[in-house]
Amino acid sequence: MRLLVAAAAAMMPSSIHALVVQSQSSYPQCGKESGAVFLQGQPTKDAFDHIYRDAVWGGDGVTSSKSGTGSSWGVGTQLLCKTITEALMEVAAERGAAGQSDFELNLLDAPSGDFFWMPGCLEHISSKLPEGAKLNYQGVDVSTVAKDTAEGKRASVQASLPKVKIEPFLAMDLSEANILERTFPGKKFDVINCHDALQHNPLSQVKEIVANFNKCANRLVVDVDMAGTNAQDISAGQFRAIDLTDAPFNNKPECLVMNPDPVSVPEKEHFAIFKLPLKA
Repeated sequence: MRLLVAAAAAMMPSSIHALVVQSQSSYPQCGKESGAVFLQGQPTKDAFDHIYRDAVWGGDGVTSSKSGTGSSWGVGTQLLCKTITEALMEVAAERGAAGQSDFELNLLDAPSGDFFWMPGCLEHISSKLPEGAKLNYQGVDVSTVAKDTAEGKRASVQASLPKVKIEPFLAMDLSEANILERTFPGKKFDVINCHDALQHNPLSQVKEIVANFNKCANRLVVDVDMAGTNAQDISAGQFRAIDLTDAPFNNKPECLVMNPDPVSVPEKEHFAIFKLPLKA
């Protein structure tokens, strides 16, 4: 954790750090320019298909991610990747301490979006795997448009990562009751990465998503947005920052690090590792 904090501090200009500690009232309301206001009342899948098909959150899918500004490869996603790697290496250390030398780590990317920055992260994780360890990666997304985009990249990314097995991407609604148990019967993921997802779901669906994670994984890497807006509710595809350390969740992370990317300032985004289960 100290290494992550040091890395964040090194990447963060002093002016940005000063902005982060200001009150939420200093900022415009998040999501005003995203176009998400047009998504009210749509079913979850339709809302997110619209986002990816029509580039509602920006990005062309080539030079920048259609999952939004925070999902392109930059200082924020690089730090998130380091956090995911740290969580996986914690598991690897536990396996080693138990006398295991050849083992597979299981990572669920939920949601995986258009798989824009994750290939670079998988390369980084692969370089850190201890001898005898391999990584199994599974990406899922509610949007079939995003899923199909990601699947189109899978073979080329897989070809350069011999220590990583990239499973076929799947479309699923993470808020559907028991969806992970039914899709992956008997499987326990070591780490789930859930980035920029809870903030686009109504509170009832956030609770269902967390409940699903609790049943199928040991650790969760997630963005913790300390903007103090948990009490606001939204329709699927809209935006409000959400903080799993604050009420009504009140969970304690294993570690927490501030995202130094300037685009994350309004939501006061941090990255955290939680041991599951969480209070939902």
